[in-house]
Amino acid sequence: MEEYRQCFTQVLKKTMEDSLIALPKEFLRDSARQIDQLNAASAVRQMTDETFNILEQHVDSMIKTVYPKIFTQLHTHLWSFESNTRAIAKQLSKESPRFVVNGDDLRIGDQTRLALTQSLVHLLRNHLDHGIESAEERLPQQKPAYGTITISTKQLPENRFRLTFSDDGRGLAIARLRAKAQEGRLTADKSDTEIAALIWESGMSTAEQVSEISGRGVGMAAIKEFIEGAGGTITIGLSGSEGAAYRPFVLRIELPC
Repeated sequence: MEEYRQCFTQVLKKTMEDSLIALPKEFLRDSARQIDQLNAASAVRQMTDETFNILEQHVDSMIKTVYPKIFTQLHTHLWSFESNTRAIAKQLSKESPRFVVNGDDLRIGDQTRLALTQSLVHLLRNHLDHGIESAEERLPQQKPAYGTITISTKQLPENRFRLTFSDDGRGLAIARLRAKAQEGRLTADKSDTEIAALIWESGMSTAEQVSEISGRGVGMAAIKEFIEGAGGTITIGLSGSEGAAYRPFVLRIELPC
């Protein structure tokens, strides 16, 4: 986790606490004074129109000040990471990808926003690093030089939502991941789905070499911990043929709003 934190803050230039709420001291002191007035009025079972109007104005001010800091539009938050994909692509010597966000928009709370902030850059890096090929590989396949990363959102019952991450690349390097698993003396008869699930294990990576933002094998394990700590789940789904060297994949995250 500490290694992930250092990579996140020093290399990817994101602050893990950038979603914390900061309110002016005077605003908080004024709030406390208004609450004291309300308590005093309740104690004598009376409230003048003047006291009520003052309290009403202060509550309205509190809502306008605090609400935008506590709740964020999901799509607005997701689009704020578009610039990160360009920066990561440059570090990986790949074309800047097309970034797409679609589906249901909704308001998310601060804990969910923080969990996404802690996770999104590394998730997007995985799609660029492990999913989308280089321009030299894509062009002979009649693909554009740049890849496309798509984030689809869907509101779920019980005040929850789902994010689905996908790309138009070659997919997850299942054969390489299986080889690394066998080096660790894991059984060779595991299905591709079981092999893919090993990405959540600390120390597992399909990167061929360690770089500033790849190959440490700590990112996905840390992300899983962040998402689950916020009351969510994260899973990987494969498409394509069983036993193929590369399998197209999607990452699905479910979180409370």
